[in-house]
Amino acid sequence: MSALITLAAVFTVAAQDPEALSAPIAEVTVFPGSALVRRHAQIDLGAGRFVIAGLPWSMDPDSVRVRCAGAEVVGTEARERFLPKLPEARLEELRVKQRGLERELRALQDELELQGSIESHLQRSLETAPAKPGDKAQSVSLEAWSKNLAFVAGELSRLRAARRELQGRAEELQVRIADVQAEVGRSGANEGVHLRDVYVDLAGGAGSAQLDLEYVVGGAGWEPLYDLRASSDGRKIELGYRANVWQRSGEDWNEVELSLSTAAPRLGAQGPDPEPIWLSFAPPARPPASKEVRRVRGEERKYKDRGDARDDDAENEEFDASRYQAQAERQGLSMRFRLARKESVPSRRDPSSVLVGQAQLEATPEYFCAPEVDDHVWLRGRTVNSSPWTLLPGQAAVYFGADYLGTSQLAAVQPGAEFTLHLGLDPALSVERSVLEDVVLEPGMFSSKATHKESFRVRIENHGAAVVRADGSALVFVREALPRASDERIEVELSSPKNRPLAEARWTKEREEQGIVTWVLAAPAQGEGVLEFTRKVIYPAAAELISH
Repeated sequence: MSALITLAAVFTVAAQDPEALSAPIAEVTVFPGSALVRRHAQIDLGAGRFVIAGLPWSMDPDSVRVRCAGAEVVGTEARERFLPKLPEARLEELRVKQRGLERELRALQDELELQGSIESHLQRSLETAPAKPGDKAQSVSLEAWSKNLAFVAGELSRLRAARRELQGRAEELQVRIADVQAEVGRSGANEGVHLRDVYVDLAGGAGSAQLDLEYVVGGAGWEPLYDLRASSDGRKIELGYRANVWQRSGEDWNEVELSLSTAAPRLGAQGPDPEPIWLSFAPPARPPASKEVRRVRGEERKYKDRGDARDDDAENEEFDASRYQAQAERQGLSMRFRLARKESVPSRRDPSSVLVGQAQLEATPEYFCAPEVDDHVWLRGRTVNSSPWTLLPGQAAVYFGADYLGTSQLAAVQPGAEFTLHLGLDPALSVERSVLEDVVLEPGMFSSKATHKESFRVRIENHGAAVVRADGSALVFVREALPRASDERIEVELSSPKNRPLAEARWTKEREEQGIVTWVLAAPAQGEGVLEFTRKVIYPAAAELISH
């Protein structure tokens, strides 16, 4: 009987004219190649047909899900619709937006012009020389000129930094204006706009409630981006965890609850199964197919029939974000970052940058060099990911003090895991590697083996390193590759009487797995540290050694 009542309710609401609902975007979860959009609408419960119109064409109709507490959703339907051009209300909205952006750009340009005039005036004041020798007011003029020089230099530095910031804002405004102009231009073409409308049939219920609509759109994604700022002594590192989010879905996400997920729903939730293999006798007139042919045919069948399954309910768990930082939660096989504040991501070509969070990391700075292949001394910091977030593989902009050093790649790092940050080279440290001896000793009377003997000296000079001990000396890890034998008849020996190689587990593992030997060398302030070592390769004299 209840099934008949429900069926009757379906036919009743289907015959009604739909009531248009306003359902603004409330939440968005961005995946690496798509996004899950959630809209909320307030309705008066009861049997009826409702429509949420004007959804983007990029919406996947198969991903539509509708929920309504207190009423039964008895039907949903996604329909396609074509508009010859943008609605007039949307056109007017774009025109108003363009005028506002252009006014903001003109104001920035006026400010840039004013700052340019001030900078030119200050630059000319630097050309005023102090009093000439012999002038009675020379000492007074020199003092005043020095104070004026310091003031002008500081103002010029401040103005130039402000101009760079203003120029960046102006370039961003120009991109936004171009995006708006492009959308307005498309509105006059004959192409029109493809949209989708979602119709919802409800049965039962009374009072007011919230209807939730969610769907997946393509043309969206995100990638991690990091700022790493090391203190001048290299012992503290400020980690800025950001994300570049882009979307070209056709609708702007304005002031929405934004989450970033590592899940990939478009890859599907089901893995492939092995293909059955059938054996039979080939016809007498034709030779049997080779194993390679059978393998290729199997591969063709496997990829031809693979489906595209989706798990659309994997991201529906709700949790509270902290006030200042993104909250990270493991969602089964993936991670999701719920940003602490609402964000806006317009539909455009260029990505938007959003803040995931910031953290202070304690670091152990250390210098290292590989003088056989490079004559620089590099600085790196060993640290632990004490933040609550998993650091995903991505590009990091590296700063040391106030200096920008360039970019480096960051690998995946779990919370609590140790990792290394590369902080660039220190020009105050120089390294020189010289050959002291390179000879081949022929076999002796009681031996049939020859010996290739090489001796080296490594000198490291310290002209004011950034990271030093209390006495001003800098510790540098010197790393050399020791030849490894692939034949048991070849013996390799290392001799370093004054500086023994490090024997801790960290360095022993590297030596066993890669043949890399490490020493630590102290370079005193305004002085040098010296390392000498000898390596011997003993091998049958009749054989010829090759390295590869």
